[in-house]
Amino acid sequence: MSQGNLVVFVKGAKLTRDTETFGKMDPYAVVTIGKFIERTSVKDSAGKFPVWNQEFTFRNLDVNIHTKIHIKILDKDTVSDDDLVGVAEYDLQTVYGSRQLDRNLDLTFKGKKSGEVAVSFNWLPHQNTLQGGKMQGMYGPGGQIGYGQGGYQGGYQGNANMGYPNSGQVQTNYQSMNQGGGYGQVQGAGYQGQMGYGGQQGYGQQGYGGQ
Repeated sequence: MSQGNLVVFVKGAKLTRDTETFGKMDPYAVVTIGKFIERTSVKDSAGKFPVWNQEFTFRNLDVNIHTKIHIKILDKDTVSDDDLVGVAEYDLQTVYGSRQLDRNLDLTFKGKKSGEVAVSFNWLPHQNTLQGGKMQGMYGPGGQIGYGQGGYQGGYQGNANMGYPNSGQVQTNYQSMNQGGGYGQVQGAGYQGQMGYGGQQGYGQQGYGGQ
């Protein structure tokens, strides 16, 4: 289908550019697809290894129009403009074709690599079949988007009531989220497992360390 919803899960970043001379950076991420913009929380004093584990849903995207995603990492400042750490760009046609993907996207600043950001994608195409005036497929009862039997296909369990179940179990989730000892899964939001990084706060044993 040419339209659907894209779920973007921003896990964290490993940054090589540091905008602070003294102290640690307070990073946050800005995710942009066309005119749609989402922003993570600010991770105070997270420095070069922020962890967000935040999910955003971009609704009613058109595969022929919304072809790229841009992710900016910035350092929050209180007395001056926020400093740009790096920007990542990714072709969404790969996501539309694969449905579910995990990627570590390179960040660049003035043409040089400044780190990477870890992201998971879940593409949920709209269904065109209407039955009894209600959209069937990824929509829940009454045409409402949900996370149950009419919600994520093979995704989150629970009621189709526009929210995650407090004790929901993940079925397929993001398929390779934990491959290589990477980022964990979020507790209390339909995910099961340990919050944040696997291993020592990062990718296995030598990834996003706590240095």
